[in-house]
Amino acid sequence: MKVLILANGTGGGHMAAAYALQEAFEARGHEATVLDPFSLLGEVRGKLKSGFVNNLYIRSVQFVPHLFGFVYSLGAMYWRLFRNVPQVKSPVYYSNRSVWKPLETLFQKEQYDAVLTTHLYPGEIMASMRAHGYEVPPTFWISTDYDCIPFTEEAACDHYVIAHPELVPDYTHWHIPEERLHPLGIPVRAKFAEPMTREQAKHDLGLDRDKHYFLISGGSVGSGKLVEAVTLLATHYRDREDVEFIAICGKNEWIYRQMKKLFSRKVHMLRYTDRMAEYMRACDAVITKPGGLSSTEAAVTGTALIFISPIPGGPETANIRFFERHRMAIYAETVALELTNLVQELLSQPAEVEQMARRQQETVNADAAGDIVSLVENCGAAKRT
Repeated sequence: MKVLILANGTGGGHMAAAYALQEAFEARGHEATVLDPFSLLGEVRGKLKSGFVNNLYIRSVQFVPHLFGFVYSLGAMYWRLFRNVPQVKSPVYYSNRSVWKPLETLFQKEQYDAVLTTHLYPGEIMASMRAHGYEVPPTFWISTDYDCIPFTEEAACDHYVIAHPELVPDYTHWHIPEERLHPLGIPVRAKFAEPMTREQAKHDLGLDRDKHYFLISGGSVGSGKLVEAVTLLATHYRDREDVEFIAICGKNEWIYRQMKKLFSRKVHMLRYTDRMAEYMRACDAVITKPGGLSSTEAAVTGTALIFISPIPGGPETANIRFFERHRMAIYAETVALELTNLVQELLSQPAEVEQMARRQQETVNADAAGDIVSLVENCGAAKRT
């Protein structure tokens, strides 16, 4: 079988899900390609368009997250107002005409058995191409949040993979037929599900086996109150030799430089890492903004979760609600007032940490990527010989 996985770099979770799917397809002997559709516009034009969209998102969530939340809320309001007016589409639907012909050429050349999308933009592209008479392979929407985001139904995919069975009513409310919904979970790479003890992870990372570590992350873009959280915790625990912190700054170079000036002994600072699964397993808890992918990765590893600084008004708020409802995470709504108390609670209540890990394992599908491959195999996508 030969599949195309379309994604976009507005947030690392969409690309991470795409690569998790690619890994799962290839593990079954299939051919899978991950592609940003804007790259088909040519090296210069594609980079300009993709770079503009991606950088606009990254800078807004890094420096003006409330503005991003406001814009997202406006989109959600537009969605609610016009959802029963078929001739009115989202702005995204009308902005992708330039990639129709390059994608048609690609489809004709490669003869894909299925197209999967982990982002709204490619989903909208597939829908608009079909509406204008282009032939498109069977399409699969892969959700990366515990929510039905605005305009999901516009993608008009043949199949929708969603994060959990209890979210089905959220999708049918927006007129997506239930028979198209597959509550298989959010795909993460296989290494997050590999068994590994905390002691083994510490050993492999060169960390002290006798110390408690807390991982602090702002996602791939390094957003959220990272400096505030690290400053607060490093100061509070400065006299405890057995507690240290690992801060992952992602693409936020400003935060990395700031923390490099402020901390040395107490905080291990990283820009990026390809060993996130090991770091999660080595730590007593992950303190992070509630992105759907990073939250799922932590849950699959069975690591306690503390949420901080969600992007306001967007799906991260729904992610918090879902994880809190299933008691898989705790939320420090006010970092300055609550975070140190929550960290102390986790340090002093190992039994509750174990229960949180158990609830994560019961609620989150660790092999969602493999189950999605099975879905595509079983939904009429012809296997290539």
